[in-house]
Amino acid sequence: MLSDIKEPLDDILPGFHNIKFRFDQWDQAIENDKAGRVKQLQTEISRIEKYRKEMLDFYSKIELVSFLHGLLTMIQKSVIFSLINRETYCV
Repeated sequence: MLSDIKEPLDDILPGFHNIKFRFDQWDQAIENDKAGRVKQLQTEISRIEKYRKEMLDFYSKIELVSFLHGLLTMIQKSVIFSLINRETYCV
């Protein structure tokens, strides 16, 4: 469980799960074709390309949720307010 970890978790591999970044790398690799294998890998490339839009759409939803979570965390750390009468007490 992670509940006993006191320190904040860091992103030790920035961009690792960023599918937009990965597809940029993918496009460059296909364009450059340094190993000369793009022609013989068309079946595999097509399989991945078939789901590109779906993967990017899913990632954009996760990105939005992560942004909102970060924003809410920032608000929680910066503002003390009452959920009962919705008044702000401290900023």
